[in-house]
Amino acid sequence: MKTTTKMMLAAATLLAAAATLSAETLKAEIPFKFDAVNARMQPGAYSVSVNYGNSSRATVQIRNLDDRSSIIALPLTVSQPGRQAGSNPVLTFQCTDGRCELAKISDSANVYTFATSKPGANTRMAAVALKSDRGN
Repeated sequence: MKTTTKMMLAAATLLAAAATLSAETLKAEIPFKFDAVNARMQPGAYSVSVNYGNSSRATVQIRNLDDRSSIIALPLTVSQPGRQAGSNPVLTFQCTDGRCELAKISDSANVYTFATSKPGANTRMAAVALKSDRGN
């Protein structure tokens, strides 16, 4: 019985460590205003982290490093498209008539998509590179 309890504790510890490690923090310098989860975000330095916590549902925290404001976003979809060697993490925005909305986050393994307005004839996509934040 003691062996079973020890194994269960070891498994729980490994699971907690894996959940913590899955929260990779990335940084981006976003040069324009954008909307994400019905919030208007200002240009500046941002950290982006994807967390799975105790569930299989991903949450994305986007934090402005200048004014310390942040939002939590729930992706509509998460896919694993099989990343090509050398592909870099990216934030993708859908921009129409000067208004940009967060559309997608691609990290080292997954692509997270978010709800956006219906694209129009003047809609363009903007990409901002994400860089690893080794300091966190």
